[in-house]
Amino acid sequence: MRLKNLQDDKELPQKQLSEILELLEALDKYANGLRRKGGDFAVYLDHRNPVSHDLPQHLVKIRQGNDETVHYFLTREDLAEFGAANQDLNLGLSGEQESDTSLIEKSKNGSTRRARHEELYESHAIKELLDKLAKKGFSVEHYSAQDKPLFEVIEGEGEKQQVRPLFSIPEILSSIKEVGRRGLSVKRFKGLGEMNPKELFETTMNPARRKLLRIDLTDAVEAEEMFTKLMGEEVEPRRQFIEDNALNVRNLDI
Repeated sequence: MRLKNLQDDKELPQKQLSEILELLEALDKYANGLRRKGGDFAVYLDHRNPVSHDLPQHLVKIRQGNDETVHYFLTREDLAEFGAANQDLNLGLSGEQESDTSLIEKSKNGSTRRARHEELYESHAIKELLDKLAKKGFSVEHYSAQDKPLFEVIEGEGEKQQVRPLFSIPEILSSIKEVGRRGLSVKRFKGLGEMNPKELFETTMNPARRKLLRIDLTDAVEAEEMFTKLMGEEVEPRRQFIEDNALNVRNLDI
């Protein structure tokens, strides 16, 4: 399987393709995260600063009746200016909370607008990924679908060769993943005990592939507290731990 960049009519070396796929995989995780917050990644990129290429650091999702709109702001100052012009949204930038009574009064005079503010801490990491892709010849302008093909995924050789045109950067990752999934079946197990001996050996016990990690217990009290926090019946401490450490994750299997 090869990837051809139609901008310069050249096929990418396999090593470079692997590096690009790694960058696109990381970028895709951020795109999925933004979608969970109610945003659209392509629109988010369109709101970057045209000079510095800085990305929005704030998102506000506004709901009025059945209608929803999403707004992006590069800086907190831009957000504050928007909040001052739309005080009924009560974005909480001043620390004051709107009373339920005032909301009831507004709903009597017309439909109430409600807003949710999300701070986009990942904007700097996304910018770094985009800069790395740009150095490899992948422009951020090509993230959204174009009118004509930008790349081609090539499978096979000679008469069996198949060429698939791609019209945007995200299609590279999805197309190559699709090719890789062909002929594979995905199985999920709750635990090792549900596997048959052959599957257990291939996935876990094969000495040629397994990894053994040594864990030294130096503080039994601290270990017990951490185990209770992460595995215990109390949900709130576990949620707080996840929120406090979410941005420190480097390897996440979803």
